[in-house]
Amino acid sequence: MAKVKLEGNQTDGYHLTVDGAPFFIKGAGLEFGQLKSLANAGGNAFRTWRVDNGERDVIDILDEAETLGLKVCMGLDIARERHGFDYSDQDAVNAQNARMMKDVMRLKDHPALLMWGLGNELNLRAENQGVWDAIEDLAKCIKKVDTDHPVTTMLAGIDAPTVSAISERAPTLDFLSFQIYGEIDQLPEILTKAGYKGP
Repeated sequence: MAKVKLEGNQTDGYHLTVDGAPFFIKGAGLEFGQLKSLANAGGNAFRTWRVDNGERDVIDILDEAETLGLKVCMGLDIARERHGFDYSDQDAVNAQNARMMKDVMRLKDHPALLMWGLGNELNLRAENQGVWDAIEDLAKCIKKVDTDHPVTTMLAGIDAPTVSAISERAPTLDFLSFQIYGEIDQLPEILTKAGYKGP
């Protein structure tokens, strides 16, 4: 199992280490695609959006990644409000988190695992801030059983209210991840306005 740490601070910047060595991600959102092509192109990591793609067992994917020298940000497919999930339904939230933890327990010791990605674009067309409470609960559960891999969530774009809500409601996340395009040059300014102090 790889021991992955997020090190640094807001002043000097943050970086990942894998087994004590600096690790700069050169990767792709690959899901379960052509791992060999990524490795041949000089990549060293990729992310998935889910554990079960219905085609190939995730252990096979992780094993191939390990053979190719790739690390994996393993996505946990958290339900989205825009698809009808109600984050006010605590029983449904608890059941979802219990399902996610089964995957965590199954995969946490695989040597190709780099980190956990909790959901994808949970903020897109979402109004119920309870989603971040659910993410916090899940992140805490993961940290209890796996102290060797960081936990993040992937956001659609960036806005100060969302960043502020996550900072307040989900402080256990190690860092935030943004799927951002035209606004990328504004990222530092928006994070500062939101009062976000983390990586």
